[in-house]
Amino acid sequence: MTLTTHIVLAGALGAPLADSNPLVLIVFAMGTHYLADSIPHYDYKLRYAFNENKNAPSFNTLDFLIHDCGRVGFDMVLGAVLAITALGLDNFLVNPLPYVCLGLGSVLPDILSALNVGKPTKFLQWNQSLQNFTHAKKLSRSYISVLSQILILVGALAFIHFF
Repeated sequence: MTLTTHIVLAGALGAPLADSNPLVLIVFAMGTHYLADSIPHYDYKLRYAFNENKNAPSFNTLDFLIHDCGRVGFDMVLGAVLAITALGLDNFLVNPLPYVCLGLGSVLPDILSALNVGKPTKFLQWNQSLQNFTHAKKLSRSYISVLSQILILVGALAFIHFF
């Protein structure tokens, strides 16, 4: 699932909890991540990170920064902008901590998975096991897979608007 969808969904569902302890918000947002990943969806491919293709290109730092980091960075910024816009810039500016915690928690499972690839630990392996257990079968790039992303994103934005 795209990080944009994870961020907006956590913001939509977690906004009513904005007065909660920051740790509660992070754990709540992580929960929305695992639940959202249980819905069949499309995941975009990265050139280097998580590339299980035997014909993967040899590592190139500049290409990694432009392609993989650029794609992930754009995805996160888009999610943050959509969530902050939908939840209200004034709300964010008055008290940004809850929204930062929700955004961070919503992408934390994927960050931990990336760290697990580089340096596995018991905690990171625990997260990866939970990710593997809750993650629905990835769909190829098809209308259904893209539609599932759009429906979740639009549903989260509608939830923010109407509730």
